[in-house]
Amino acid sequence: ASSRLARLDTMTKAKRGSDCLENGDENGHQDAKVAKVGSNGENGAGEGNFEGDLRFTSLAMEKAAGLRQRIFELPFLQELVKGTLSKDIFKTYLIQDALYLREYSKVLALLAAKAPTPELTMQMASSANKCLIVEGSLHHKFLDSFGVTAEEAKEAEGSLACHAYISFLLSTGHGKAYEVAFASVLPCFTIYNEVGKWIKGKFPDGVDDSHPFKDWIETYGGEDFEKATNKTAEIADSFAEKASPAVRREMETAFLQAVRLEWMFWDSPYTGQSWPVSLDGTL
Repeated sequence: ASSRLARLDTMTKAKRGSDCLENGDENGHQDAKVAKVGSNGENGAGEGNFEGDLRFTSLAMEKAAGLRQRIFELPFLQELVKGTLSKDIFKTYLIQDALYLREYSKVLALLAAKAPTPELTMQMASSANKCLIVEGSLHHKFLDSFGVTAEEAKEAEGSLACHAYISFLLSTGHGKAYEVAFASVLPCFTIYNEVGKWIKGKFPDGVDDSHPFKDWIETYGGEDFEKATNKTAEIADSFAEKASPAVRREMETAFLQAVRLEWMFWDSPYTGQSWPVSLDGTL
């Protein structure tokens, strides 16, 4: 969000996606149903959040309910909230997140180049730039505290999940209709928004100073975050409304695949998933 440029110390608030898109108009389209994601249920994705809403984002999120719930059940998130997550696992997550942001900015730049209107071109180009700003802030605010140097983060190899996610987004952006490509980046917003609300909801009175991940948890949420997610959903809904049935089905498939990759991205640091063979052939 553009307002965060003046507050770089809070730029990591939206990690992937939501700090990487302009907020749109001042009202932030707060009526978008996506704002209700995650508002039900103690453990995560609530049933029926989108019942009766025929907009693309709402229908897609409803179809992704099973995947969304699996994300909330991941040991990585459960232990992170409790403060019992291994710091080495969390450090791995942060490194992969920085790698993801660097490449995700290229996806947004591609969407800027292919955008159907000058307004959307400017918006997506600005979004790509902000992703790189967030990456820098992510390192300055968190990786430093875990003893990871900028050089180490830069030279780190992307995990299978990180590589698969970015490769999917880039291939979709290059090879599919623009509407489908836009749908593929949407879960970066909606899922992270939902996870953020769930985490914040676990600490209604604030995070205790003794919590090892206090600073990171407190970067979640906020009005700007919500506006960015709602704006992105509104654009996707507009594309879907005008799309042919075939393109709309492709949009839905791309959305669901991206949600599945969100699950993989959150799960990968915890399970220690690695490449089965190194580039030099070592097993």
